[in-house]
Amino acid sequence: NNFTLSAIVLLSFLIIRIDAQTYEEADIEAVTSNGKTVILKHDGTWKYKSKQEGIEVQTHNDGYATVFFYRVKEIKGLASNQSVPIIINNQIIFKMPQSRYIGIKLKPGRYEVIMKKREAETLLEVEHGKTYFIKVSQTGSGFYWVNNINVVPENEALFQMRELYILEESKIKDTSQLFIKDRPKLKSLE
Repeated sequence: NNFTLSAIVLLSFLIIRIDAQTYEEADIEAVTSNGKTVILKHDGTWKYKSKQEGIEVQTHNDGYATVFFYRVKEIKGLASNQSVPIIINNQIIFKMPQSRYIGIKLKPGRYEVIMKKREAETLLEVEHGKTYFIKVSQTGSGFYWVNNINVVPENEALFQMRELYILEESKIKDTSQLFIKDRPKLKSLE
């Protein structure tokens, strides 16, 4: 698998755009044969270019905490397009399909976060100016679904969110909430 990726990156050098800096110091943007863009660094490392550049996760002193919910692609088949309801303090806030993310501003305090009908739940305590990440998952196990809601460390969450899509407006059920649609940016790989 690494050989295939290396071959793809090597072949991609045919489609290179070099920035206006000197060759030795410039990052090189290349497109692989399967259409993914990679950034080749002058120190010999590389990374995938995100679909959107996004914003850096910042702590704003606006009196709110920021909570990002996300769900990666997990399953195929009949239930692969199923959206799971996310409930905060007994109010359905949105329905989360696979490969999506959304941010929400919450006032400092404790929140009961539930997935579906108490099939997964967590108690989240948030402080103003801080950012939290919650991974929503639904996986198959035999003849039933296993639902989970987990608070995830920032770097892990941002890495997992890098190719997700913003949650569609039609999935938002409580429009009185303040939602964040900008993609948070992974800082540690820059």
